[in-house]
Amino acid sequence: MSKRLKLGQAASLAEREAEAAIAAIPLFQGRDVTYSMVTGGISNSNWRIDVDTHSRAYFLKIPGKGSELFINRKAANQAARLAHQRGVGAEVVHFDPASGLELTEFMEGYRASTNVDFLNPQVWSRVTDLYREFHACPPLMITRTIFEMIEEHIVQAHEFKATLPQDFALLRENDDRDVFLRHAAVAEAGVTGRPDDLRGEVIAAFVVLKHGRQPTEGLRRELLATVREELGALAVVGELTFVPMLPKTRSGKIMRRVLKAVVLDRDPGDITTIEDEGSVDEARAAVAELKAELTAGG
Repeated sequence: MSKRLKLGQAASLAEREAEAAIAAIPLFQGRDVTYSMVTGGISNSNWRIDVDTHSRAYFLKIPGKGSELFINRKAANQAARLAHQRGVGAEVVHFDPASGLELTEFMEGYRASTNVDFLNPQVWSRVTDLYREFHACPPLMITRTIFEMIEEHIVQAHEFKATLPQDFALLRENDDRDVFLRHAAVAEAGVTGRPDDLRGEVIAAFVVLKHGRQPTEGLRRELLATVREELGALAVVGELTFVPMLPKTRSGKIMRRVLKAVVLDRDPGDITTIEDEGSVDEARAAVAELKAELTAGG
């Protein structure tokens, strides 16, 4: 924790922001207040507040700029209040829904847990009990699964033109591909991403059906519904194309870069390792036919 300051002693931008936040809280107006920074926050600016006539200290959380894109502060405040009601969280003393500014009691003698703490079975057993207690609360104003949150952050990353890890596309495509393979009618599937002005990127899927199954519009809708159910509403399939074969290497590996080239109507480059060069032409023809059908239907 940093040195304790009095109001009017702010020297840095963070300290000036803290003083402005303190001044906006009715509880502190006209009081002799001191404050000190609490380290460890990732995006928020956190402060300990002490008041001359109060028997307890307070914890002031100032949301980091831009964090409102990732955190619903009203829902977070609701969760904090419910946690306190269940005995697993600090009391919320003040909350400003417009700015997300939140003031709670300061938990003396506590610190943030570390990975080392969880080597102790008693610690993770107790934490499990606390989570169980908290999850017995009524539902929050909004709910998200971890997978839905990941999807939202992926969309945001594309919107802000963020650079994703090199292996991200491979991991994501394997996940999308597996969903198609779970359907009883699908023998093989290959997926790639296609740029989209609204969502950043959507799925372009190529599906080979099992012998005896026919590519119908009903089956297409069924497969799209499967993807939506398994991966959530943010997993948007831009095109689902039925093809007789997929471009693969002679060892049987699907050539995703070739699928990408087909989707973007580009030269696939070196395909000397491809098992059947006709698969590229088949895929291009199928995509062209799909586009023609969509144009005619529109």
